[in-house]
Amino acid sequence: MLIWLNGKIIDEKDFYISPLSPTLHYGTGVFEGIRAYEQRKNVAGIFRLKEHAKRLVYSSKILVGKKVLEEKEIEKAVIETLKANKVTEAYIRPLFFLSGGQIGLENIEKSKPSLLVAVVNYPPFLDKKPIKVKISSYRKIPSICQPQNAKLSANYVNSILATREAKEAGYDEALLLNIHGKISEGAGENIFLVKDEIIYTPPVSEDLLEGITRNSVIKIADYLGIKVIEKPLSIADLFNADELFFTGTAAEIVPIGNVNGFVISEKIGKITKKIMETFDKIKRGKIKDFSHWITEVEISH
Repeated sequence: MLIWLNGKIIDEKDFYISPLSPTLHYGTGVFEGIRAYEQRKNVAGIFRLKEHAKRLVYSSKILVGKKVLEEKEIEKAVIETLKANKVTEAYIRPLFFLSGGQIGLENIEKSKPSLLVAVVNYPPFLDKKPIKVKISSYRKIPSICQPQNAKLSANYVNSILATREAKEAGYDEALLLNIHGKISEGAGENIFLVKDEIIYTPPVSEDLLEGITRNSVIKIADYLGIKVIEKPLSIADLFNADELFFTGTAAEIVPIGNVNGFVISEKIGKITKKIMETFDKIKRGKIKDFSHWITEVEISH
């Protein structure tokens, strides 16, 4: 695999990071997950590249306290990495990290800010049939303790623990509550609820990441004439739902059929199905009203 590192395309085997990197020791990194979908032969379409680049700039600024990345630089790096690897379908991982420096929390500013971009073959990791979800015993880290609307690498230890617990209990994925007992989000996904043909989802104030796929679904629902309401949700709301689904770049859109053994539905609900089908058309560039979400890249072979 060829990767982009600080302005150059290199082979992954030539990548080096200092053993004293604060990112290794303290989790001081931020990242994005972006997908590219084949539009037609030798043409990749990067889904919502500008929005992902903007969020990476924001997250890195939260981490180091000042602006150290430019959106155009990130967009260029993603495109160049895709071209170098000659792929039209990929999961793209930009990672901002700190290299070098010295041990100690006070020495973060002495570290070198770096940007890496890698592409991998990573199909959606959850089934498109209704999955089983476990409400985790781990609570979502409150934003007052650690910003949850920045995609900080360190935030995902919380998600890893919840995922392991869910998998060991025989479930497909975890769902986390915030410290107030309200629904926050999945281990790596936002959650939506459908009741009486209205879509509900928790607001960002419930300690969740404002996902780009989440935003996409809200806009798709508006396009389809389906009302979306952002409001705090309880466990009881989940059990009373007609439909549930997760959204995320890695997972895309995934129906939820079972929560803690309580059956919501054994088949994909009609609203969820309509959202899924529309999303699939958009990502392939088949709906002109959403063509601005796709950055086309010609891939030479």
